[in-house]
Amino acid sequence: MKIQGTFAIAEDGEFAILTSKQKEMIRQELERIFQSEAFRSSPRCKQFLRFVVEHKLEGHREQLKERTIGIEVFGRKPSYLTEGDSVVRVRATEVRRRLTEYYATPRSGSWRILLSSGSYIPQFLPPEAVAAEDEAIPILPPVPHQPDLNSTARRKWYWLGLTLLLVLMSVVVLSISKFAQKRQIMASADTDEAQLEQFWLPAIQDSKPVLICIGSPTTYTYSGPFQGNYMREHGIDPNLQPQWTIDSQKSTIPGNAIIPVKAEYVGAGDANLTVLLSELFAHLKKPSEFRLSENTSYTEISDAPTVLIGAFSNRWTLQSAGKDPFFFAQRGPDRVIEERDGQHRRWTPPHLRADGRTGEDFALVSRMVDSETGKFLVTAAGISGFGSRAAGYFLTRPELLSRALRHASSDWSHKNLQFVLETRIVDDAPTAPEVVAWRTW
Repeated sequence: MKIQGTFAIAEDGEFAILTSKQKEMIRQELERIFQSEAFRSSPRCKQFLRFVVEHKLEGHREQLKERTIGIEVFGRKPSYLTEGDSVVRVRATEVRRRLTEYYATPRSGSWRILLSSGSYIPQFLPPEAVAAEDEAIPILPPVPHQPDLNSTARRKWYWLGLTLLLVLMSVVVLSISKFAQKRQIMASADTDEAQLEQFWLPAIQDSKPVLICIGSPTTYTYSGPFQGNYMREHGIDPNLQPQWTIDSQKSTIPGNAIIPVKAEYVGAGDANLTVLLSELFAHLKKPSEFRLSENTSYTEISDAPTVLIGAFSNRWTLQSAGKDPFFFAQRGPDRVIEERDGQHRRWTPPHLRADGRTGEDFALVSRMVDSETGKFLVTAAGISGFGSRAAGYFLTRPELLSRALRHASSDWSHKNLQFVLETRIVDDAPTAPEVVAWRTW
């Protein structure tokens, strides 16, 4: 630590001991930064900077690590790989650039908040240190007069200087180009996130928690006596073979041995979609509640902003379709998404197996600001579980949703929307969905 005037400066250049009053002054400077032109249009940069500043002020430096920031600020899962996800590093670079832009204008009498390259721990400089630092900037002495060189030497230095100037100009132009490209990418990311929040704004503004209503398919099990007889006949020890199954080819199954089970299970794709939405609402600081469709009344749906998950397993999804342009339908053995008017198009997964496996799937996402329930209503479902999972990507990834909204009218947020999505299945996982049809009204 070094002493400068009447205040102590730590070795890293910041004020060493902060009083409550000084912390309050730093928070006031933070709010001035947020109101500036440099930060006003970037909610994510403000969220990042507030997180690191508050944790530093409260003495929680150990929390200012890339993984922790990724989880707490950007909603990443605890297991996410920082090597493959640069969201924290990119945002930190953007914050540093915006701070540089903010402090390019002289601001006397205020604390200065800095974020050094390669670190997520901010530094705080008091007004005295800022003033002293500015005064310490050296003034270069004038270059003494040099005697003229002979004409040959002058020509040599002229061409050398010209070459160096051209190289320097090339470097500057390249740097400006890269900076502009990076700034454009960051601006695009901010726009995408803003549109995602705009999509969910009616739910966020509602005083009630979001109701996530998920479908529960009817499943079947076997009666206890039938299972007991089957295990004895085939020498099955359930303690050694907990995952055993009944082979219908080796036993006759009477009808009264098959027991239907309702409101107990959910599909894997619908469950994945529910988790993605729950994480999104937590990130948006919006409470949410979970219900199975069989246990949800119309009164509950009419009383809160609702997301209906699942199609043929969710009675409310099918009943809410009304006169929507796109809807789910059962055509013989096939489950499809159909277009009510216009071209009367139809989408169904080719070669959909009984166990839900397929190489391609379709999903339907609807956003109703003017629904029959009187509340904001979103439905999201695939024909199979893969489509439901892809719908979850669509509703929670800013870049996917923003891409779909590019062709919508400027007032889309006040209208009803529907999207038909297509996804391909690779290694039992859906790819990022593509919009194949959409309607707004």
